[in-house]
Amino acid sequence: MLRRKVASSAARREIAKLESYPDFSLGINYIQIGDTGTTVSDAGKDAWGVMVAMNIPIWFEKYSSARAEALANQRASENELTNRFNELRA
Repeated sequence: MLRRKVASSAARREIAKLESYPDFSLGINYIQIGDTGTTVSDAGKDAWGVMVAMNIPIWFEKYSSARAEALANQRASENELTNRFNELRA
């Protein structure tokens, strides 16, 4: 259980490192209109939409604090595992 806790805290540390990178999003929307019964030239044509977004991280102190916290949690988990191993050996 403690080994899994160490592995989990290491994974959280990697995620904390990745938080400071920008996020990119792409999307496509399709809306089915159907027949409206009007004589307008575009009436009844299905609508399409394309979305492109980029989130830029600007709170640098927040991300450095998250990385420091993840590192501290990883070290605490590793020390807990070492202490438990030493207790069992003793």
